[in-house]
Amino acid sequence: MELVGGEHVIWIYRPHRSGSPAYCVTAEVVQTGHIRARIRITTVHGTTVLRWVHPKNLRVKQPGEPLYLYPLPE
Repeated sequence: MELVGGEHVIWIYRPHRSGSPAYCVTAEVVQTGHIRARIRITTVHGTTVLRWVHPKNLRVKQPGEPLYLYPLPE
């Protein structure tokens, strides 16, 4: 998948804790590299966070798809 800066995507986030479910998180591509893409996400508290992620964990956001926020650890 070819990523472009400013593109809205869904990040399939899998916490490192065993047995934790995967989360879909709405993100915006900020930068692309050779191996990873940098995305901007919003947490449930409204703060903005940048993360480097593998493109295999991203998919294009479909029109009308709801907004998913980044969950914070409990």
